[in-house]
Amino acid sequence: MEGPNMNEITKLEERLEWNRKQKSKLGHEYGAGRSCLVCKEKCVGGLNLHFWRKICVNCKCPKEKHDLQPEDYDITRTFEILGVKTPKHSQHKQKIVEWTPPVASTQNPFNNERKIKKYFDALDDNLIPFANSEAALKRKELAEIQIPPHDFNPEKCDNLTDFETQQLQKYVDNVKKNALGQGQVDLFEQRPAFGKTSHVDHENNNICSQFSDMSINTCKNCKETITAAYVKAERLGKEAIYHPKCFKCKKCSQLLVDLIYFHHKNEIYCARDLAEIMEIPRCSACDELILVSEFTFADGKNYHIKHFCCLYCDKMLAGFQYVIDDKSNNPLCLPCYDKHFANYCGMCKMNIECNEQGVSIKDLHFHLKCFKCGNKNCGKDLAGGRFCLRENIPFCSAACVREGLQ
Repeated sequence: MEGPNMNEITKLEERLEWNRKQKSKLGHEYGAGRSCLVCKEKCVGGLNLHFWRKICVNCKCPKEKHDLQPEDYDITRTFEILGVKTPKHSQHKQKIVEWTPPVASTQNPFNNERKIKKYFDALDDNLIPFANSEAALKRKELAEIQIPPHDFNPEKCDNLTDFETQQLQKYVDNVKKNALGQGQVDLFEQRPAFGKTSHVDHENNNICSQFSDMSINTCKNCKETITAAYVKAERLGKEAIYHPKCFKCKKCSQLLVDLIYFHHKNEIYCARDLAEIMEIPRCSACDELILVSEFTFADGKNYHIKHFCCLYCDKMLAGFQYVIDDKSNNPLCLPCYDKHFANYCGMCKMNIECNEQGVSIKDLHFHLKCFKCGNKNCGKDLAGGRFCLRENIPFCSAACVREGLQ
């Protein structure tokens, strides 16, 4: 039988590569259709991620504000890129645990299991990722927040240029080489107490020398003594040890997912906060790192130039007037603001545009120029004066009410 020729093999390889890229681009389908926990039924159709924003097209809420399930997260590829140990299943309190911490290994498997047990004993049950628990789901959610996939994988970014791809790879290489670490669990064993070293006959033994070298085991975070299980961050040195509950990002104070840390100036951080501390700007619209020198800074936020655009219609806003959406804190063009948020004037029934002055009284709104006595024979300007409301119409006096409502 004649084998395939090189052209056919090349075409097959190209097709497989294309499929792989297509699959990576379909990351926005994770969680598609999940209901919004904030907007409820107002999020018609459920989660539908924008093609480059990290928010829902239907309700403008972030992905994590929807009723996501364990299969709606994809953190494995990020862990592979970082080269950290992948999660292993185990048991604790006769329940399956979806992740167990790396341990400072010994040749005795029993000791390793004992360290893991003591580590989980030091945590509240609501922090242990038991299978199908809220903690297990929260672990995956925090993994995507603390270690954004688009910070490490160009395939998760919005059409990077060749230069941006190179810069991202340099960033990833630098972080992996100089900052990335994964904590290991170890255990302080209780030792027998001894009196003063002078009371112990230390001829032909080294008990006294060991006792003299003993030091207090202090948590680097809370400064309290550690007496049982602890997490060590070897990249910070031998004295960098923490209570399991204290192994947190220095900036956001969240427990570090899977004990993955990024160190900077002798402190540990999540990847998201590391980038901020290193003063690498992050686009407020797409949440990706800005890897070029030219970008937009507006209202205290950074944007890729191509991403400084209207939240609703994606119109580029450079050189145009815009307003900020109170809910998402993103910019809107004036026509979209008028369409989605403008109030209607109770007198003329027209939109009160964002550049027009208006008056609001509870749920009633008026153009400033329309805020006049509702008696057509009066029409007194009411701004800054006394008035009364009848049938949602403002009047300047009781006499005008009687005449105006006849």
